[in-house]
Amino acid sequence: MTIRKSLFTALGVFCAAMIICCSCSSPASAKVYKLKAGHVLAAESMAQATLQHFAKLVKERTKGDVIITIYPAGQLGNEKDLFEGLMIGSVDFVSAGVSAATSWVPEYNMFDLPLIFDNEKHLFTWFKSKEGAQALKWFEKCGIIGLGWSSYGFFHIISNKRPFDDVAKIKGMQVRCLESSALMAPYKYAGANPVAMVFSDCYTSLQNGTVDAMMTPDTTCETSQFYKVVKYLTMLNICPTACPITMSKKTMDSLPPEYQKIIRKAGAEACTYANDVLYKEYGQHALKVIGDSGVKIIYPTPKQIQAWRDTVVNKTYAEFVPSIVPKTMIDSIEALRGK
Repeated sequence: MTIRKSLFTALGVFCAAMIICCSCSSPASAKVYKLKAGHVLAAESMAQATLQHFAKLVKERTKGDVIITIYPAGQLGNEKDLFEGLMIGSVDFVSAGVSAATSWVPEYNMFDLPLIFDNEKHLFTWFKSKEGAQALKWFEKCGIIGLGWSSYGFFHIISNKRPFDDVAKIKGMQVRCLESSALMAPYKYAGANPVAMVFSDCYTSLQNGTVDAMMTPDTTCETSQFYKVVKYLTMLNICPTACPITMSKKTMDSLPPEYQKIIRKAGAEACTYANDVLYKEYGQHALKVIGDSGVKIIYPTPKQIQAWRDTVVNKTYAEFVPSIVPKTMIDSIEALRGK
């Protein structure tokens, strides 16, 4: 009887311990979620640093139950491939410019309109506005969730034949653009020849003269080493890169609610970190590296900027506003100009 009583006592203690362990664990803790994030830029890029910060926050706050592996340099495909991956659920997170998503969300042509934002202060203030929040939700109609807005810099022009400060002197030049109608339109109206080309082909095309010039942020020029194959960087601020952290809705819906909340908050915080910290850090470093390499950095005069406005802005806006881009959004951007 003593042995039997002891066995029952031990069994009771074991069951009680199991009950306590189960009650202390969250429903999600039994499973580790391994997710993929992709971008097309170099492993040294601001996109990589932003996603690394995001992945770190998510891992810490889920106590290791959500692990995000980052695939840089187009390992998961080009920009359009990545957005398509989000739609079907083969890619979980993406950091890429919305210019590549205009086939599905044409309203994002707004960010590609020439000289739409004056500078990063203007852009970041608008990101935080009510209209900025509304625009982030445009992705939802194609099964993508925007977690927050970030930017990796304004588009400038790198070139070989001549700089791009004088809009009257770029006629006939081949300019690489993302496949966005609004990005290509200004060069068309200026008499140049815009060429849609995937990012992975750009370095070689600049090197062998297939294209004469390319739109790119200074940060991307540095981390992708385009400065090694060009002579000029014209700081034109033609339009911003709008690069939200985006997530597949299919992936989000597959996660427990507590992890969904953590991911949404971490995504927003990572974008704020990118805008408030990384933007300045990467921008300053990029210009130093590019300048030290011998590339001539040119800042157009106010008169030259006005000539660009006179040549391309009205014609491009007439093509896209309000037929594609809501005028209310343009009005909200204009209301913040100079503030």
